[in-house]
Order: sequence, then structure tokens, then C-alpha cells
Amino acid sequence: MPIYAFEGREPRVASTAYVDPSAVIIGKVYVGEGCYIGPGAVMRGDWGAVVMMEGSNLQDNAVIHARPEETTYLGPNSHVGHGAVLHGCRLEGHVLVGMNAVINDGAVLEEGCIVASGAVVMAGMHVPERTMVAGVPAVIKGDVDETRDTLLWIGHRFYQSLPPRYRESSSELTLEEAQRLYDENPEP
Repeated sequence: MPIYAFEGREPRVASTAYVDPSAVIIGKVYVGEGCYIGPGAVMRGDWGAVVMMEGSNLQDNAVIHARPEETTYLGPNSHVGHGAVLHGCRLEGHVLVGMNAVINDGAVLEEGCIVASGAVVMAGMHVPERTMVAGVPAVIKGDVDETRDTLLWIGHRFYQSLPPRYRESSSELTLEEAQRLYDENPEP
């Protein structure tokens, strides 16, 4: 997995985290206990810093970056969907960012927020706790009720179960091995 120090800025990754071999981590990046970083994800702390607190996940092809001397912060139990982009923002914790959503510089999402898939949270937007936003640009659509919050925690727990499972039971196969397995059992 490509993990790089950059101009003296060194990544720090907890031993209980899982970082997919195709993910890229550069510079001043902190990855806390039990975090999951999926295939193709990029965390760039070359100019600014990236902080990912315990129990958070960054799914496939998501990108996190920050402007010089600034920090993009993911509080505990944050859940960042496939293809999302976070730049110079702050997620206080237990926040869900949907697939392909974009969170811009200076945006703050308080505890328990949900950002709908494809939403664009504009620079400097402040989203109050347990609020849902959607749209381009994102607007407040309502509160996160107990049922939705429970579902959010279920999603968090699924991703929080992945780091030890990947560390213990994943193994790389060659193309030839995958083709042999197909030949042995060609049914889907």
C-alpha cells in the first residue's frame, strides 16, 4: 500500500486500523483505532492535515485533502461513502456522508448529521446536529429521527467490523488463480 512521508510530514496509522493495499496515504495523516480505509481511497496531508478519529470509515475511491495549514477532521464514528470528497471540512462525529457527496472548505457538520448521496455542501456551511442535508447546493431537509439514527449506527457497526476481518482473512490472488477458480465452478 502506498504510504508516504512528505517534506517531513509523516502519516500515523493505528495498528487496529485497516488500510486497503490500493489506498494512498500521504503526509500529515492520522488514522485512529479501528478505522477502515477502502480500495482506492486517498488521504492527502501534503499541504494541510487529515485527522480520522476512531471507528470511522473512508470507503472506496473517497478523497480527503486540506488547504495549506488547515485540517480536514473526521470525528469518531464518521462514515464516508464511496466516491465522496472532503476538503478542509470538519465532521464532529457520527456523521454519514453519502456516496459521491462533496463537502467543501470550512463546512462544519455537527454530531449525527447525514449528507445525502450526491449532495454538495458549500464552503462555510454549518449543519446543526442530527440534521439531514441534500441537494446541489445542499440544503437542510429535516431532522435525523431515532429510526434513521439507529440505521446509521447499524451501518457504522458493519464497517467497524471490517478492519479485523480484513486483517485476518483477506489474501491476494493472482489472475491465474481467479481464472482457475472460475474454471472449477463457472456458475455465478
